Amino acid sequence: MKTNYLNLLVFLCVVINLLLALLFLKLNTYPNWAFFLYLICTGVFYFSFVPFNMLKLLIKKYRFDLILAVVIVTLSLALYLFRVTNITPGLWGDEISLGYMAEELNQKNTFTPFIPYNLGHPTPLIYISAFFIHIMGKNLLSLRIVSLLFGAFSVGLYYLFLRQYFKRLLAISGSLLFATTYVFIIVTRFAYEMSATIFFFIFTSFFLLIISKRLSKTTIVLFGLSLGAGLYTYLAFRTVGIVFLGICVLIIWRQKKTKILYYLLLVTSLLLILLPLFAYSLNHPTEINQRVQSLSVFSQDLSKTEIIKELHGAAYRTFGLFFFSGDPNPRQNPANTTPFDFLTVILLLGGIGILIKNNRWLAVCLIALILTILITEIVTLEVIPEFHYYGLGHPNTLRISLLVPLVIFSCVWALNHLQQFLQKHIANPLISNFVIITIVLIITSINIHRYFFQKISYWTYSTNYVPVLKIVTYLNQTKPKNIVAISPSLSNSLHFRYLLNPNIKLTKLSISHDCYIINFPEKLALVINTDLAGCSKTQLQAIVDNPKFSTSFISSPWNTIDALIIQHK
Repeated sequence: MKTNYLNLLVFLCVVINLLLALLFLKLNTYPNWAFFLYLICTGVFYFSFVPFNMLKLLIKKYRFDLILAVVIVTLSLALYLFRVTNITPGLWGDEISLGYMAEELNQKNTFTPFIPYNLGHPTPLIYISAFFIHIMGKNLLSLRIVSLLFGAFSVGLYYLFLRQYFKRLLAISGSLLFATTYVFIIVTRFAYEMSATIFFFIFTSFFLLIISKRLSKTTIVLFGLSLGAGLYTYLAFRTVGIVFLGICVLIIWRQKKTKILYYLLLVTSLLLILLPLFAYSLNHPTEINQRVQSLSVFSQDLSKTEIIKELHGAAYRTFGLFFFSGDPNPRQNPANTTPFDFLTVILLLGGIGILIKNNRWLAVCLIALILTILITEIVTLEVIPEFHYYGLGHPNTLRISLLVPLVIFSCVWALNHLQQFLQKHIANPLISNFVIITIVLIITSINIHRYFFQKISYWTYSTNYVPVLKIVTYLNQTKPKNIVAISPSLSNSLHFRYLLNPNIKLTKLSISHDCYIINFPEKLALVINTDLAGCSKTQLQAIVDNPKFSTSFISSPWNTIDALIIQHK
């Protein structure tokens, strides 16, 4: 009887959510009551498939691994938090866009699943960021905290995933390699969608693994949930999502019974979580694919000859990421190196060979996902007006970061094979463990050194708006009571306007073409280096020597002027 009532409740929840989606199509927004009703009905649907009694038994059985996962998450978060506002210095344009998107969502009185700001983004991660910004204030850490948390949780989840295949030492080794991979550290410490994308990539892989071992209604529904949630992150998840879905469909197809039920549950679980985004896409078909259109090499009005040349250059540099090429953007590759070190590449190739020999099905799935990510990267095109070469912008750190869990997974298979080989020929198991630990520590040291001991690039320093952030820090700390005059570039800076204490009153300072300050009625003025670029040394000296002013400088690590602070005497 209870089962019948539960089934009826689940059916009603599905019907209600479909009706709410129709309401969204008509109103083009979710009223608050409708959104909360959607959340309740969706939660009831997914929770109704969770076997809580079995879950308790699993927690009890694997409690030590769960404790280890928590420890791994904590240590990973500590690593990612280390000097997070200083290494790499500054704040990317995409990161400050997150702040403005969070502000825009806060001003809306109703829920929207997508925002057409900065080429368009799904909103769940932005809503979470808006919560932390509200709690922590507007600063670099509050912008990056969601990415940092998802990065740390990804490492813990990855450990649990590896434990399904390997003994504890190898699972810990794999999670350590994963946590310290150069590319993964970069994307985790960047306020963007990539660490969340990787988290749901691992989560979906985890449930796909369970489905391959034991197909059930619960595993199918939770797989659909994780796959759908991943589609609310970075657009690169769309292509791997198709591969995940295809693998799941094949697994169900191999079953002799209840195929239709499993397919129905898969479609329903995937559709329910995607209903808001799907409804939005029907109303705004161009917005939902705006980023895809801006990146696709096939959407740039190029001739067939140029498209072929671009694809050839992109393929050369993308496949070369394992050997010789790295992201040409210093902000996304501060160490100016390849995404993966040579030891990792050797283990990767060895692991793929071992899987092809011993587990063809797993090897096919692994290679299919790797090729999908690489092909997705190849068909994108970076347009930079200042210069051009074929393959420009490849490999892109953000888009190829989904390779990291796959690469490390293959590496652990190679380490597992090496351990078995050593144990077969050497009686003392401590020696094989020592060899594995040594290899892992060497790779970890290489990657940590690459990122945390990076040399400061002047280009990154300026394009990440470090001088602007220094001025913001100066004003926020001194909290001047009088009106502050700021130079034109500061007045136009999105970074400056977003991060500055709103209680500080500002006015715009005018500077003539001959570097003369026209209006300076206030007590304090700040002039950023870009507004001093046209000034000669003589003109700068005239400002400094002016008896009406007292001047000081904010300097760069290269002893150049970041900003000029001028005060009336």
